[in-house]
Amino acid sequence: MKKNTKWVLRDKNTGKQGFDIDFTANVGDVKKIRLINSPDSIHPMQHPFHLHGQRFIVISENAEMNSNLSWQDSVLVPEGKTIDILVEFSNPGEWLMHCHILEHHESEMTSKISVKS
Repeated sequence: MKKNTKWVLRDKNTGKQGFDIDFTANVGDVKKIRLINSPDSIHPMQHPFHLHGQRFIVISENAEMNSNLSWQDSVLVPEGKTIDILVEFSNPGEWLMHCHILEHHESEMTSKISVKS
């Protein structure tokens, strides 16, 4: 039996995925988000992760500190890697975070962050 590949964003702590993830922040919060791209998936590959309405700094890849601490809204998460980003929440509203590959975005590899003022 052939399995279909389904791309998802999953909260490791709750098991929730996609829009079922309850991610909230307040304007002025700074939070670390860990992006884990497991090499154990059916079809391992890299994923360009994008966050709308906020900016972040990539602080580490596989626990190795990043020396290029520049603001960005997208980061490439290579297969088998863990990327830690530090997000500055400065814009209130409902904002998408997702993989920038359309087929993955249209699956459950997308979620939202609610930023309260």
